[in-house]
Amino acid sequence: MRYGIIADIHSNLEAFQQVLKALGLVDTLLCLGDIVGYGPNPSECIELLKQYPNMTIAGNHDLGCSGKIELSDFNTDAREACEWSQQQLSEEQRNYLQNLPLTRQVNKDIILVHGSPRSPIWEYVLSKDDAITNFNDYRFRICFIGHTHIPVLFEEEPSCIYGLVKPQPNGIIRLNRESRYIINAGSIGQPRDGNPTASFAIFDHSKWEIEFYRFSYPFETTQEKMKKEGLSSFLINRLSLGI
Repeated sequence: MRYGIIADIHSNLEAFQQVLKALGLVDTLLCLGDIVGYGPNPSECIELLKQYPNMTIAGNHDLGCSGKIELSDFNTDAREACEWSQQQLSEEQRNYLQNLPLTRQVNKDIILVHGSPRSPIWEYVLSKDDAITNFNDYRFRICFIGHTHIPVLFEEEPSCIYGLVKPQPNGIIRLNRESRYIINAGSIGQPRDGNPTASFAIFDHSKWEIEFYRFSYPFETTQEKMKKEGLSSFLINRLSLGI
């Protein structure tokens, strides 16, 4: 099976469309949450995702924009974007987001969470120490995550030596079948690693190989839509900076 690993679309239709074209032939999309929030096209991104075979989990913005969780824990820009998004979604789309699972077992090797196994919605796995805690407390071979908007690969080797890889785009990484991994493919709609291009990955389960990709998209179009809707200038400007 070839899986397209996508996360944090954040209502950015232009980026999502470009990534879907770039993915090519994959069997299933594994979507790590936050389909909506921040950007100007929440409804369109939900409907586009539903056109493809996918296994999707909930992110904190999916639950916030659908009204399932309170917005008090969101920062001001995120909260205002969620409140705006709530008005754009149909009842069917809100129900879809509310019913997304927090975790998902894809097969015997792969689990999906938005934040971390320990805290599926809120925890940011940013450091090796964050990863080690989750490796120690939970059993899995590969855990795909989102939430941080930064592509990274954490490895626990059989001897409990831990590694961190910041992957370069368009290079195949051959995984060790004896190791365990926490992998973040980065964000489609709002990258935060200083690179504004959309980030995603393809995992070939039969070969135990993963390749990370970056693709440009017309972020100016997304920014103009956001301006028209009166969304935060900070959220608008960060798209061209990758922060």
